[in-house]
Amino acid sequence: MSFPKRHQKYLNILQEKTNDIPRSKMWSDLSPEFLTEIVDGKPIMPTFRQKKYFVIFGKDSGITFRDIRRYRAVRFLESLVLRFKRRIMDKDLQWRIIFNELGYYNLKTKYHLYDHPLFGKERCVHGVVLYLQWHNYCVLYPFIKDIKNMKYLEIGAGSGLLSMFLHHDLGAKVVIVDLPEMISYSSGCVYQMFPEANILLPNEVKSDVKYEDYDFVFLLPNQTSYLPKDYFDLTVNCQSMGEMRKEEIDKYFMVIQDVVKNGGYFFCSNRLRKNPEQIPTTDTITPLMAEIPGTNHFFKYPWNRKNEDVLIDIHHYRLNWLKESPLTIERLQKIVK
Repeated sequence: MSFPKRHQKYLNILQEKTNDIPRSKMWSDLSPEFLTEIVDGKPIMPTFRQKKYFVIFGKDSGITFRDIRRYRAVRFLESLVLRFKRRIMDKDLQWRIIFNELGYYNLKTKYHLYDHPLFGKERCVHGVVLYLQWHNYCVLYPFIKDIKNMKYLEIGAGSGLLSMFLHHDLGAKVVIVDLPEMISYSSGCVYQMFPEANILLPNEVKSDVKYEDYDFVFLLPNQTSYLPKDYFDLTVNCQSMGEMRKEEIDKYFMVIQDVVKNGGYFFCSNRLRKNPEQIPTTDTITPLMAEIPGTNHFFKYPWNRKNEDVLIDIHHYRLNWLKESPLTIERLQKIVK
């Protein structure tokens, strides 16, 4: 059976079989808008309020001299017109220029972003989410570049962009755990970029699945018991722990410690504070001392004290976007059994 037909079969059972999966207030509100179908080999998402934040395949116009002049003008006027800054400059463009300043375009990964075979300027519009995942890839690359036959687990992968970088550049075998609606989108994106990949959808997964036989395996949150112990070289969660309830965060931290190899890595990039029961959930840098009931705090996650910290830093990409943007922390740990 072709993947589009298998994907449609997954959609047919998605809603009736996954109602018992816990969702925060935010995701209960957003999930119905995430159902994605594959049309002519491309994932098509119905109207979604934040659709502009998702990857768009097409041509990137790049940075022009006029763009740079606008950017410098905005920085000069920032103290006077901060409240109007969003109207003056598109944030995708601002982040693109910031990446030039930070040197991410010239970082010695396997490919430069603008020349990347999958996401280079001739293939993809370089929007917010692509830049975000490129940043994460650049942070991780020095630590993982020499891992052979990488086994990679991502919890809350969004559109799956980081997993695509790792699969294409480093040959990683990928397992993604996510909400059922998001999997309808991310699996479609993976199929669009890797039409020959061997993909396993949640409704096709059995307890005895041989993960090494697949390029991408998609699991629902209630299928984590199928994950093999001491198997993965790298596990990642970006920007979704804060959207979970405390009991879900506790569960995933236990799963991560169980399924990652001794000496493997866990990378977590999330907001310092985020309340999953509020819409919108954005929590700005100030005031930091205000306590909001139900808010998740990055440094209060159930971190395992045995693990070794390799990197703890402020997410400079987000810090440079706008002064009032959410403060995001990134932490890379080596798992110690």
